[in-house]
Amino acid sequence: MKYLIEAGKPYAGHIISILQSDGTVAWTEGLTIAGYKRERGVQLQAIDEIQLRALTAEYEDSRKTEPEEITRARWHDMLEILPPSRWHDVGAWNVFHICERISGNLVSWFARKGDAAHVAWTDDANMTDTEILAKLED
Repeated sequence: MKYLIEAGKPYAGHIISILQSDGTVAWTEGLTIAGYKRERGVQLQAIDEIQLRALTAEYEDSRKTEPEEITRARWHDMLEILPPSRWHDVGAWNVFHICERISGNLVSWFARKGDAAHVAWTDDANMTDTEILAKLED
């Protein structure tokens, strides 16, 4: 299968469409890549699954952040906005992440240490406790 992304622009974490076996762009009523550019003004680039995985991994890595201080109120707002996932203690920290994904496996993490420190960061949903603690204590 070939995936279609916008040519000449940084990968934005998603595909535009897929290239069907007959050479047309899916969900366009039969437009070719050239026809798509003429009709919609967007130049497409076809990539394979290996390329898509590499681009997605690079994109998601670029979206990861380090913990930044937030207010106590923000921490509580995020705790109550959606059901928290993986809400547990890691060392002296109480942590959880928002269940909704940002992209792929990326989520917004939140942690507090008693009532003294409240932080947030973006990273993989499947971070281990060792990785979480290393990020928080770094």
